[in-house]
Amino acid sequence: MVVTENNNLTISCSSDGNPSVTEMCVESGSRQVLNRCNELQCAVTILKIKREEAGSFKCVARNIIGMMEEVVKIIVQYPPSVNITFAQEESVLHCIPDGNPSSYTFHFWEHRSNFGQTIRMLGNNQDLQLQSSDLRYQMNGIYICRVENGVKDINGSTIQVAETRVQFADRPIIVSQNALTQYGRFRFPVYIKVYVYSFPEISGVTIKVLKKEEYHAIKNEYISIANSILTDTIFDKQVQINGYIIRLQGYNLTKHDFTSYEFKIKNEIGETVHLVKLSAADLPEKPKIIKVVADIENLTVYWNSTFNGGKQQQFILEYKTVDTIEWNKSLPINDTSVDCCHHVLKHLEANTNYMLRIVAINEIGSSDFTNIHIVKTFAFKPKHISMTAHLIGTIVGIVIVVTALTIAISLRLKKDEMSVENFIYQSQETSLESRLRDSDPNNHRITNQHQTTALLQGRNETPYQSHFTSNSSNNQAGFAVENNIYQGQTSNKFDRMQHCVGTSKHSSHKTILSNRIPNINGMRGQFSGKTFKVGHEQDNDALHYVEVVFDPLNQTNEAHIHGINDRTIYADIDTGAVGMPLEESEEEVDNEDDDDFMYIDGIIDYTKKS
Repeated sequence: MVVTENNNLTISCSSDGNPSVTEMCVESGSRQVLNRCNELQCAVTILKIKREEAGSFKCVARNIIGMMEEVVKIIVQYPPSVNITFAQEESVLHCIPDGNPSSYTFHFWEHRSNFGQTIRMLGNNQDLQLQSSDLRYQMNGIYICRVENGVKDINGSTIQVAETRVQFADRPIIVSQNALTQYGRFRFPVYIKVYVYSFPEISGVTIKVLKKEEYHAIKNEYISIANSILTDTIFDKQVQINGYIIRLQGYNLTKHDFTSYEFKIKNEIGETVHLVKLSAADLPEKPKIIKVVADIENLTVYWNSTFNGGKQQQFILEYKTVDTIEWNKSLPINDTSVDCCHHVLKHLEANTNYMLRIVAINEIGSSDFTNIHIVKTFAFKPKHISMTAHLIGTIVGIVIVVTALTIAISLRLKKDEMSVENFIYQSQETSLESRLRDSDPNNHRITNQHQTTALLQGRNETPYQSHFTSNSSNNQAGFAVENNIYQGQTSNKFDRMQHCVGTSKHSSHKTILSNRIPNINGMRGQFSGKTFKVGHEQDNDALHYVEVVFDPLNQTNEAHIHGINDRTIYADIDTGAVGMPLEESEEEVDNEDDDDFMYIDGIIDYTKKS
């Protein structure tokens, strides 16, 4: 019979005989009576059987004739118990299981730090060969073996685990947490620290400072050693290990102290030398808020980081409503670059004024706060505003385009309907007749010459051609044109144009074109007559032109300025001189007469004296 460890086991016996059974009992392998019965059946229960209780159990029955017994073998199965041994010389770990059944499955070995952080997973063999390394301390830590045989333990798990610690002795190790360059403040106390792992423990430390190309030893009173939990990179994993921190502190820095420092650390195994460069550093500078973008319940703050003081810095964003006193603080925000930073404040109250400020911090201290920014969250989604503005802008744009197109079309249509006539006209009535009589003594003019006439010509014709004759067959309509350039009276030109149009229809006769030389030096110009026939084809909708021909100007005429010899040279006048006033005689005073004055009341009946 097979039973699993920690389960209950019940053994039952029954017998019949003739004569009847008078006694029954259950005995263990050591003939210990577990139960005695006076009936035909007998049972015994073993609670949470253990592996040690495995073996043979016997049922015994008796009557007046004799005795009969039956033996049962109990097999107790249990998960393996695991033990690990370490052969340090060979750097081999052995995983030794002990279970029933003895058929085992081995899982991957696990390497952990002494603080329980997983470093790496290794092979799934019973034995583990540790890799050799120049940094043997990296193989230190906890090693775990996992094995199973298919039997569940009391917790229901089939995999059983064993672990052991490994620690190699090595010279002092400068862990990866150290910074090669550290910072200090001028005239402030020096503070340099070095993190070291050492097993066995550190036995001595000396520090030298480089000044003027020579190293000078620093007094031991400024050096301290303390146990510390360090952070190190072991097989590409950041883990914690036990170690030491060595500090140099206690005196104020001068300008010559910003140089290199040599740390020499010893233990029983060996010695390690480590160099640290000390540079000047200070508090971080105040950051600068660029902008704040508001929403209903959120504020997104953008800012620029400035000089971090030579140390890694973080930012704290503080905010509060205008009505409250206490400032709320965000979690530290890491400075990842020069123009790094923005942060979103969430779950704020809508339509509320908030005050914002930012401070930068590093190991040395904190900067000043930025200027306070006051920003109000929205009362509703700004998206609706932008959509409404976009819709209104679209409608206005459409209206402007339609209006512009309407105006352009209207102007085009109006231009097509407009007819233009070009009239060359002369003044009428007395001014024209007087000039004609002076220029033509014979007065060979038609009776209607006092009226303004116009020459209307075809679009593609030249109005004056010297080869025209009086017998031209192409001239179907003509009339006389008198082209005079003059300075006339301010008569109504619109009336003259109407009169010109009314007198220029369907006439054909010989035309005398008189060109008058412009009036120069006050002299009347001379007329020269040219007789030709002018053709006209009536086209009321056409734009007509007339060509005016003038005789050449007299180039010998010169300008004369009368009185130029009697001119006054005003540049010779002394404007600062003061003349003597004339004496007023009594005779002049007596000759004054009221008749020399006229009052407003007398203007109406005023008659000029002869």
